[in-house]
Amino acid sequence: MSAPSANSAGNPLAAYLFTENFFAVLRLLLASFLLFFQLLLAAQGIEWAPAGHSYYAIENEAIVQYDLPELTAKTIAGSAQLRPAGTAKPLAVESFQFSADNRKLLLYTNSERVWRYNTRGDYWVLDLVSGSLTQLGKG
Repeated sequence: MSAPSANSAGNPLAAYLFTENFFAVLRLLLASFLLFFQLLLAAQGIEWAPAGHSYYAIENEAIVQYDLPELTAKTIAGSAQLRPAGTAKPLAVESFQFSADNRKLLLYTNSERVWRYNTRGDYWVLDLVSGSLTQLGKG
């Protein structure tokens, strides 16, 4: 531990504030806050673009890309593209992942809780070039 500052003599709180232990606790609290913030963003369906200059969000039954720092919005997959053939409503997308070439989207919907986590659900592939929407593992 480092020595307390000269002006903290006689004040136990001030003496504690200048110790290595205090800074370790501060670092732990900061790391916890950052982890919580990242989990909060993930829970809201936000995915960062690999280059870091934009992010994707699920909004109003669509997947939207926001370019930074201007925050200009561009719809990547609208509700019409997320509507399976023969249905009136678009998929309620819970999470998504782009393919390596950004031409396809893997969509996760209709999840069910198994034990503690929502691990069972339906997977769909949206081809962004052709617009085709295909359910995986069905039929």
